[in-house]
Amino acid sequence: MPEIRSPLAMNEHARLREHENYQSHTGYQLSEYAPGLLIQLAGWDDFDEAAKPTLKSIGLDGLGDYGTVQLSNDVSCFRIAPEKILLRVDQKSFSYIFENADMESTPLIDLSHARWIIAVQGEQVEDLMSQLAALDFSMTTFPVGNFKQSGIHQIAVLIHRVAVDRFEIIVPLNWTVSLWELICELAKPSGYEIKEH
Repeated sequence: MPEIRSPLAMNEHARLREHENYQSHTGYQLSEYAPGLLIQLAGWDDFDEAAKPTLKSIGLDGLGDYGTVQLSNDVSCFRIAPEKILLRVDQKSFSYIFENADMESTPLIDLSHARWIIAVQGEQVEDLMSQLAALDFSMTTFPVGNFKQSGIHQIAVLIHRVAVDRFEIIVPLNWTVSLWELICELAKPSGYEIKEH
């Protein structure tokens, strides 16, 4: 199986920044990585019923809501539209999904090679994130385990709060370099370091 490579691997500008030190104090830690298996499950009017066998096979009770990530074992489930969910899964769970999915009523689309994840972490992460998207990133309105779909400079992204001080941004692969460079530029005044995932 071909190795999935970072879209930043050949970007000299992004690579050079790994060696720059803007301040002695580092305000943010930035990392980027492949999402693993990212599967979109879609359907039509009876999607709720049609998706039940597939979701049950991986330990989920239903579609969930539009802002809270459902978790089951190694599966994260994002309800992104009335008839669409996004599943971030491991290989074993994918086998269960594939075996239990009705491809006519709930077709699967593998988005693993079309998305990338940029993670931003730091004590002031809400300040940095609010420079990227016009959302309220405070813990009261965007708690851990929640996600929102938004746009960053007209790039459609999914933002998931995975910890009090950490967000993951799922971004279309072809926009990864542009978004990475923007985040680095905004993080520069507070300092940042690149973390390996």
